[in-house]
Amino acid sequence: MLERLDKSQIFDSEKSYARVSLSWKIPWSVMAPLSLLLTATAIRLYEPAIGTEYRLQIFDRYQQLSPRVPTDVPISIVDIDEGSLARIGQWPWPRQQMADLVDELTALGAAAIVFDVLFSEPDRLSPARLAELLPAGATFDETRAKLRDLPDNDQAFASAISNSNVAIGFALTPNPGPRLPELKPRYATKGPAPDPYLLSFGGAITALPVLEASASGYGYLTHTVGTDEVIRRLPLFVRIGETVYPSLAAEALRIAQGASNHATKTTDPASGNTGRAGLINVRIGRLIVPTDPAGQIWIRYRDSVHTQAVPAWQVLSGEAPANQVSGRIVLIGSSAVGVGDFGVNALGDLTSSLAVQVQAIETILAADYLARPDWMAGAEILFCLVLGAILIWILPRWGMAWCAGLALLAITAVLGGGWIAFDRYRLLLDPMYPVLIVVLVYLSGAFSIYLTTRTRLIRTTWLVEHDVLTGCLSRRTWYDRAITSLEGCAERQRFLVAVFDIDFFKKVNDTYGHVLGDEALKHMVNIVTQALKAGASFGRLGGEEFGLALEVVPDQDESTDPRQTAADVLERVRRKLEESPLPIPDNDNHQEIALTVSIGASFPLPLESLGDALNRADKALYSAKESGRNRVVFG
Repeated sequence: MLERLDKSQIFDSEKSYARVSLSWKIPWSVMAPLSLLLTATAIRLYEPAIGTEYRLQIFDRYQQLSPRVPTDVPISIVDIDEGSLARIGQWPWPRQQMADLVDELTALGAAAIVFDVLFSEPDRLSPARLAELLPAGATFDETRAKLRDLPDNDQAFASAISNSNVAIGFALTPNPGPRLPELKPRYATKGPAPDPYLLSFGGAITALPVLEASASGYGYLTHTVGTDEVIRRLPLFVRIGETVYPSLAAEALRIAQGASNHATKTTDPASGNTGRAGLINVRIGRLIVPTDPAGQIWIRYRDSVHTQAVPAWQVLSGEAPANQVSGRIVLIGSSAVGVGDFGVNALGDLTSSLAVQVQAIETILAADYLARPDWMAGAEILFCLVLGAILIWILPRWGMAWCAGLALLAITAVLGGGWIAFDRYRLLLDPMYPVLIVVLVYLSGAFSIYLTTRTRLIRTTWLVEHDVLTGCLSRRTWYDRAITSLEGCAERQRFLVAVFDIDFFKKVNDTYGHVLGDEALKHMVNIVTQALKAGASFGRLGGEEFGLALEVVPDQDESTDPRQTAADVLERVRRKLEESPLPIPDNDNHQEIALTVSIGASFPLPLESLGDALNRADKALYSAKESGRNRVVFG
């Protein structure tokens, strides 16, 4: 391709760059990362759901790396497991057997018995209900009468519950149910009412009224899950309509302590308190449980391999060890597939609802709380802004290599700080956005610096290699490229070296001034380069003198003699300039300046250097001038 750039485009881009820089007053190497920093901060403030999910998954990863260490807390599990179902029969069992289970656990000294089972329908195996299933007719009248005289299973279960310290549950629903659950404990609050901050539900599937009335504790069984269906938090209280209800875990802890009420502590910035509005903590008997503003706790999971349970059949057969029941909160539920309710916990394990209740109560009794205080989100955003601003400030000053090390150090510090905060202080810090901001700011800043440096290098290289006025190659660059082309030319007799000189150029300067003289030089270069074919190197040797280096390749319709082909090329260029006069600007008479050129040309001899060939071309140029100018002469 022709060895020449459009100088006007370079200068126009320089002017545009100057206008932008003056307008913004900020380098582009700062503008790009600063824009990304502000955009990332805005996304963090108005976080999409996917951002929340990724942060929660990071918190899950913390627990997976460091699960809660098992401690000796007074909790035991009675599991309606596969072995119990095989021995006793399919679920649901008769309520009389459930009554026997309660009586056995009470006799063993259980402090509280908690059923993670929903008893919302009457026992289908109660004698009275069996009587209704008998065929009509006198044959079964006597049997029906005897069955109806037998004690009702649900009533027997209720009697066992009333004689012990038992908590049962109800299920939360989004839609209103036929009736609201009975509220067992009294309820007190310190500060504004917590109702507006609690999770709200439409209704509930309640336990049988006879069981509901007999139980000492009554709380909801339902677990709340995230959009990814992972059970991470437990609301200690929720709201159904205008009534606040406790969770089954809260009720288990209350009745185990013999407490009669729950108490919440709330804050409201409008009343002069600092922090976000909502709950601060919940008092359950002697336990004070810190919560988030919605009254939830993060469940601190331990590894499920440490879970030990007493099979239900052992209790019913009188074989259960007393030391696993006496003085303990005993939770009854099922880990059997098809009976128990299952979900995924923060450790990534499929776990039963019973195990989740146990882990939540253990978290409270062990006081091993995970916390994400109100100020933490604001502190993370401020940290991101400061960290991003520091990187933006030092990146142009230190350079990409040093800042790459600093960015890596910052990422390591963020990840390490998040882990230390969790492992030592049980704080849930979010490392995702700080790391993302470090990466975005560094990459955008480094790329902007690279583009700026590359642009300056291109501009500087162009200015070094080209004549600023005309846009053709400078003398040094032209000479270097001509030598390279000559050395790479297979046939030296086809390598043309020519010297161009504008005829009577001094007269143009003296008559019209140097400004128009400069325009004449640019006009001449434009005409000549348009007339030349690709591969030509055309440069300014000084003043109005220009050099041409070209490997002559004849066209099909031209002579194969390189000298004749070169003569035709140079003659075509000469005529083109002669036929293209320079119009004088701002001239009403439309005057033009006729420009012609004298050309001296030569072909390097077999052992001749480019300088010697150029000298012969220069002598030929003088011959062209002496013989009348506006012609081509070979030397």
